[in-house]
Amino acid sequence: MAAENGFLTQFDDETMFYNRIILSHLLPAHLWEPLPRFLQAWLRNYLTGSLLYFISAFLFLWCFYIYYLKRNVYIHEDGNN
Repeated sequence: MAAENGFLTQFDDETMFYNRIILSHLLPAHLWEPLPRFLQAWLRNYLTGSLLYFISAFLFLWCFYIYYLKRNVYIHEDGNN
């Protein structure tokens, strides 16, 4: 039972550490600190997932622009530089 309590304490500390890293950079402290840990973790996962989604969408649009819309400008037709 004591080992389980040690793992739970370590898990809680690690979760709070991740919440502090992500949420302190994205939101003011007065918005996320009063929330329960479950909601803090949900908010952390939601915000990072949304950021990754928008970053990957931006990269897709950039690749679409370079390789499809402006193909003849950035990539030579004969393949030689």
